[in-house]
Amino acid sequence: MKNRFSLWLLVLLVFPLVFSCGGGDDDSGSSEIQQIVFRSSRDGNSEIYIMDADGGNQRRITSNSSYDIMPAWSPDGRKIAFASQSPDDEFFQRQIYAMDADGSNQRKLTNNSLDNIFPSWSPNGNEIAFSSFDWSGGSSGIYIMNSDGSSQRRVTDNDRGDEHPSWSPDGQRIAFASYESGIAQIYIIDTDGSNETPITSDSSSNAYPAWSPDGTQIAFTSSRDGNKEIYLMSIDGSNQQRLTTDLSYDEGPSWSPDGARLAFSSDREGVPGVYVMEKDGSQVTRLTSYNSSNGSPSWKP
Repeated sequence: MKNRFSLWLLVLLVFPLVFSCGGGDDDSGSSEIQQIVFRSSRDGNSEIYIMDADGGNQRRITSNSSYDIMPAWSPDGRKIAFASQSPDDEFFQRQIYAMDADGSNQRKLTNNSLDNIFPSWSPNGNEIAFSSFDWSGGSSGIYIMNSDGSSQRRVTDNDRGDEHPSWSPDGQRIAFASYESGIAQIYIIDTDGSNETPITSDSSSNAYPAWSPDGTQIAFTSSRDGNKEIYLMSIDGSNQQRLTTDLSYDEGPSWSPDGARLAFSSDREGVPGVYVMEKDGSQVTRLTSYNSSNGSPSWKP
């Protein structure tokens, strides 16, 4: 009798654990569908769209009279920053906005007479780097602000034009393109504005740096072979290798979360579109249609 009572007690203790730890409805081990945000003019105006990483399930998430471009996904995948120019804007310059990933809760983060573009989220999601262009002075710089638009501060301080910021995965540095006499080179700078270092130095333009998720490489766009192509290099500028070989332009690379693939913009088939490829440049695949201009992809982290 004592043994039978002990057996039932064991069943009562173990039974709830089976359902709480290993129930059939637990999907914690399932993988989320990878997604890419991009801009498209398919509806007559540049708007922000989202699609699955295989090109499926494309849907529009903004519907504004303004020109919505340059989307960037937040590290937690819940928000998207983008640049927008509206005829109703006080300064008629592009400003940085943020919204929830479904397109709701849109709010303006910058509001000044400068042209604010190319938003890039810090790895912890607390800050956004961006490029701010002063049309009256003819120069641009890299700025950082809190994710709510507060505490805006300038990071770069030179006479060149600085654009295309990309955070390092550790959040300590920013890669960016700096233009001088029409030629861009890629630099790395600490987020406090110190230790600015060039990592490209050839006679052609190098721009759109994108730091790899593991922090060891930077993908970028270069015109060194006569037209814009996607290249890859180590973060010190060594081991540069060309990934795309097409007579059109290929630009604006964005890494997949696992670092295995790159999305980018290209007009290689006559109409600007979003493409993906393996990180070695193989298996190039177009994701968007040919009936409109599409570009500026950003992979969901």
